[in-house]
Amino acid sequence: IIDYVSALDDERILVTLSNNQFGVTDTLVCLGIDGVEKWRYTANGYRFLKGAITNGSQIAVSGSVQGGDNPLSKVFYLDSKGKMLWEKEISNIPRFLSMSEDGDLYLVSYSSGMGQMLSGIFAYNQKGDMNWKIYYDYSIPMPLYISQNEVMFIASNRETYALFYLQRTDGKLVRSLEI
Repeated sequence: IIDYVSALDDERILVTLSNNQFGVTDTLVCLGIDGVEKWRYTANGYRFLKGAITNGSQIAVSGSVQGGDNPLSKVFYLDSKGKMLWEKEISNIPRFLSMSEDGDLYLVSYSSGMGQMLSGIFAYNQKGDMNWKIYYDYSIPMPLYISQNEVMFIASNRETYALFYLQRTDGKLVRSLEI
């Protein structure tokens, strides 16, 4: 099943092929504009939950392995030729990825244990080092928007929606606005 398609650049697209089930390996394929396969990437046993994102130079995709009560999730960071540069294990289910022009990666994850909403935001640099992480008692239903100095997202709990603006460098709250 073709799950997601995104443009790598003017001459290549990324296609996420899914088996649509846990325990079976999904595939990320790079195709030229002529339809010829340039490369493919698989992560053994991982189901890619969303499509790949890219800034034209780097690519990121996240996936999960369903392992009973302890699902395992990872984010995979590739160069534009499909070579894995780094991978990181994450504790929650990955929901959204965002990437800056300079290759910084922001992952939004979600956990709903015991009826409590909990979203995590993880910020990584191009080398895979974690810059910061933060958790909110909100659901974050979208990828982060990235500006030069801040990231922004909309979040909701059972009572309200709010806009949050965080510093890109350390994740500290700049401002929030209830909407």
